[in-house]
Amino acid sequence: MSLLDEWAEMGLLLCPETRKPLTISPDGTYAEADGHRWSIKNGVLDLYGKYSPRLAQINYDPKVARDVATSLSLPHTEEVLAVVADAISDTYLVSGDNSFSAENADLLDRLGITDHHENHRQEISSDANKIIHIEFENTFIEPVVKTSSLINRSVRIRNAGPVPIASTESVPLAMSYHWLDVNGTVVVWDGLRTNLPIELAAGESLTLICRIQTPPEPGIYRLQFHPIIEGKAWLEGSRLTRTVVAAAEVSPTISIPSTGEKFNYADDHQIGMSIVRKHVTQARRNSRLRLLEIGSGIHPQAATLIPDGCDLISIDISSPQGQLGRAHFDYLEPAKAAHIAFITCDAHAPPFPSGTFDGIVIFSALHHFSDPVKLLRNLRTVMKPGAFVAIMCEPCAPNKLTPQYFRDLEKGINEQCWDVQEYAEIFIASGFHVVDGRQDDDSLKVILEESRSN
Repeated sequence: MSLLDEWAEMGLLLCPETRKPLTISPDGTYAEADGHRWSIKNGVLDLYGKYSPRLAQINYDPKVARDVATSLSLPHTEEVLAVVADAISDTYLVSGDNSFSAENADLLDRLGITDHHENHRQEISSDANKIIHIEFENTFIEPVVKTSSLINRSVRIRNAGPVPIASTESVPLAMSYHWLDVNGTVVVWDGLRTNLPIELAAGESLTLICRIQTPPEPGIYRLQFHPIIEGKAWLEGSRLTRTVVAAAEVSPTISIPSTGEKFNYADDHQIGMSIVRKHVTQARRNSRLRLLEIGSGIHPQAATLIPDGCDLISIDISSPQGQLGRAHFDYLEPAKAAHIAFITCDAHAPPFPSGTFDGIVIFSALHHFSDPVKLLRNLRTVMKPGAFVAIMCEPCAPNKLTPQYFRDLEKGINEQCWDVQEYAEIFIASGFHVVDGRQDDDSLKVILEESRSN
């Protein structure tokens, strides 16, 4: 019996629409509850529903399937190549979600497939910047900052207008800020400018990493983010205000030991897994532990814990990655296959009963979520008392804007990067506190537990 079947029999898989337990069909091709049916393809349960129905067979180059199988070290049997081709074809069927389309396109790029579907992002029109309407979504700047400091802090905006916006020579749109005192008197009017790094299509959102110079004198201030068209006007009606204390000496909200060392991707993730394994060992009970990994893609990091007595539910918005991941374990690591299930779903609404998991693992994925506070709050609902959340290998140096960062933004991937103190505000707002962690150069690794006051 597969782990998916086992969890369905125990009532641990819920319909996203009704929150009722799902029943898997006898032939294993779908799951349903109260008339809502969800497909199961190549062993992966799709509870996201973002794929258009396949009305006709999609033609693909068989060489592409072989190349992908080779890149994933999968055998070139007829059965395996059919699964790979099926998964690749699904990347052409994305419906109604630009960031979702971008993630699938990125998968094709990373697998070396160049003939993928057209970009779903809206092309920039000649009307760009003719109507500018910016809405603010969030910022996680800490409540106390050090005086006379240059900091990088994020603010998330949405293009609420009907046309694209951009920082161009003809329309020098930028994000800036004012510092006001508690009485509303201007202390600093012309804050530093931050340009939009990409053209932002109508209806889309972007997290700007803003350069901010803090006030020179201690006191209570109002920090007001405000877009401006340089040399013309501040954009009225678009602003976000936060109360911030400036102090000569500041104690960090959380204190994370920093090694100052830089590791490559593999070594960095191995360090992260050693931290997770320590807490899995501490949480071990007589029965197998239930772990959930968020944004796990093809190769869930926590799968290495299966021999340690863990069952793993791996969730991602990409069904193709789940299908390829399922194939990896079925054909390359069969000893682990019975203890891992891949589910396509929205992590903001995890389809599981309350109190299901002993631990939740997120590797290099939290920064891709537009509302990390909402995500973490909702994950709390499916945690057992005393469970942990492992946030591993998250970028935490927002001043290091790499070419890869800009390329991912251009693809439509929701790239964000927060300072450690911004992460602290995210964790606090979500109802968590840090019990273990370290910072290696620009890689943050922390273990969270629920705060007692929540």
